[in-house]
Amino acid sequence: MTFPLKLGSTGQLVSDLSAAARRRYASYAFEADMKTPLKSDGYFGSGEKNFATAWQTRMHRPVTGQITEDEFNYIVKAIPFPAPTVPIKVGHWIYTCPGSGADFNVGPSFDVGVWAEKNYGIRHQPVLFKKGGYLGLLGGDAQASYVEVTYDQYKSLEWLLDNNPSVQDAMDRISKGIPPSEAIKDADLHLLFSGYSQSADGLEDALEILFGDGGFVIPNTGETTGRGKYADLRDAIRRVIQFGNPSRQPGQMSGQPGWNPKGWGISRKKRPLWLLKVTVSITNPGDFYASVPDSDGIRPPFYGEIIHSETSLPYFVHILNLAVPIIAKYFGIVGQLFTPLAPMLVAGIAGLNLIPTFTKLFGQAQETSFHTAVDDQLIALLEPMGVITHLDDLIGLVSALPGLQAHGDYWAVKPEMGNRSGVMVGCDEIRLLYP
Repeated sequence: MTFPLKLGSTGQLVSDLSAAARRRYASYAFEADMKTPLKSDGYFGSGEKNFATAWQTRMHRPVTGQITEDEFNYIVKAIPFPAPTVPIKVGHWIYTCPGSGADFNVGPSFDVGVWAEKNYGIRHQPVLFKKGGYLGLLGGDAQASYVEVTYDQYKSLEWLLDNNPSVQDAMDRISKGIPPSEAIKDADLHLLFSGYSQSADGLEDALEILFGDGGFVIPNTGETTGRGKYADLRDAIRRVIQFGNPSRQPGQMSGQPGWNPKGWGISRKKRPLWLLKVTVSITNPGDFYASVPDSDGIRPPFYGEIIHSETSLPYFVHILNLAVPIIAKYFGIVGQLFTPLAPMLVAGIAGLNLIPTFTKLFGQAQETSFHTAVDDQLIALLEPMGVITHLDDLIGLVSALPGLQAHGDYWAVKPEMGNRSGVMVGCDEIRLLYP
């Protein structure tokens, strides 16, 4: 058994943890019924997870519901935490969100958060929320839709802010009549946020809801928000560092000053000025979701309909399911559509040089049970816009698919970013804030 101890872990270490929790933290070390003291049965269940969450909250630790080796040693053996390499900045926090189908400790945002804590003493808080795997090739719960995942992300971030001692210190000062700017300064509150892919989009939604002026329509519920509960703390947000952001704004700084890919992110959302001023979108060249030319008339509406559909399929599968048969029919290769030759034929039509990449995507699409009802709905919605019947647009859409590879490549060095990787650029953003 290895650390961290988490839901489903078994063995003697879990028994030791439960026994120590019951002995040292009896007031909140309970089974899931919140009445029975934790049992030393060697299974990390809901009771242990609830204890871990409560203990981390009280200890001002990153709230993950999982127990690291250092935390285990503190709880069970009373061994102090290792001294930090740099002094902790008590009121400085960075919240990081993984890709939609990944664990909290995976992805470029998490790596930047770890780096910020290690090098500058910024307290790193990963955001845990429902994993949904249909957007791209990210894994997670195939039944969780885009809007369900981003809604859970918003609620999770809200809970963390509600339980952040530095945030609540500033809010208490404001409630006593201290002006927000002074309260933020007195509490030494500095907030940083970072997200990758779908969670970058969801993070900006959450920030609009929690810190905004109102008028934002929550995608999952249709509710129009009022003024955010933390709007008074908006000036505490120092930076929002985004990777592969579907809601990247036109001309927004992307990685390297002077290098700004043309176009929007695929969602075409418009963010308020206060959020734009603190956001940097780090964007790889050709990123399928984050760098969409203004002239692309098919990707955004196609995307917009899919994320609101009840579907468990990746976005690219719908593209292939709708676009490829139309292209194949036009060029007379229908009979060969589901043969090993089909990927090369359609890739050639679309002008792709990365035939192996396209072949892999096409193979995965063929292995997936197509969602005919959703695709019929998409055709009905998109036909009036001309995007389903306009062959040039469809071929252009298919030819952009290799950008899915660029979307997942934020650890690779890019000349457009000064021969740095996206993660390195994210770390540089921290350096700019803490010279």
